[in-house]
Amino acid sequence: MKPSAGFKQSIKAYLDNRAAEDELFAITYKKENKNLDECCNYIVKRAKEGGCAGYSDDEVFGWAVHYYDED
Repeated sequence: MKPSAGFKQSIKAYLDNRAAEDELFAITYKKENKNLDECCNYIVKRAKEGGCAGYSDDEVFGWAVHYYDED
């Protein structure tokens, strides 16, 4: 399943805002080995593995941050 353009935009907007407000995350967000497409794929994979019908915004955005935090 490929993430929609709207989904990607929502994730990007959240991450951009988080980076603007959090200096430490801003550094993490600039990692050269990370990108938005892979971040969204990571989120979709986590959602599928969880087996639930839906997740809260906080859970989804948390996965996005986790993707950039971990190497």
